[in-house]
Amino acid sequence: MKRWWLILVLALSLGVNLGIVSTLVIRHWTPKPPAVNNPGRALEQLVEQLDLDGEPRARFVTIQKDFYEQARRNHRRQRAAQQRLKRLLSAPNPDRQRIEGAIDELSLLYGERHRLLAEAVLRSSKILNRRQLNVYRRFLGRVGERFQKRDDRWGPRGQKK
Repeated sequence: MKRWWLILVLALSLGVNLGIVSTLVIRHWTPKPPAVNNPGRALEQLVEQLDLDGEPRARFVTIQKDFYEQARRNHRRQRAAQQRLKRLLSAPNPDRQRIEGAIDELSLLYGERHRLLAEAVLRSSKILNRRQLNVYRRFLGRVGERFQKRDDRWGPRGQKK
C-alpha cells in the first residue's frame, strides 16, 4: 500500500519537473521582443524581426523615424502643456479662462498623438504582410505601455507621484 503512494508522489514530482523544464525551453527559444528603451536599437531589432529587405525596408524605416520624431515633439509639447496646467491650477487665484485654454491645448495634442500613430500604422500596413503587421502592432503596444507609465506620473520627469 505504501509503495502505491510513493509511485504517485514520484510521478507528480516528475510531472512538475517536466513542466518547469519545458517552460524554460520554450522561453529560451521564443524570439525576444525588441528593446523599447533605445529607439534606434529597437527599430533595428523590429526591422530584423519583420524580415524586411531592400526598398520596403528603407520605406518602413523612414516611416518609423518620421513617426518617432513627430511623436517626440508632440510628447514634449504635451508635457509642457501639462506643466502649464499644473501651474495654473496651483496658482493662488486660478484663472478659469487660462485653465480652459490649457485643457483645450492638451486635448489637441492628445488627438494629434493618435493621428500620428494612425498615420504611421496606415502607411506601414501598405508595406507589411499580415504576420509582419501583427509583430509591428505588438511592438507599438509595448511602446505605448511604456509611454503611458511615464505619462501617469504627476511630477517632473523621473519623479514619482
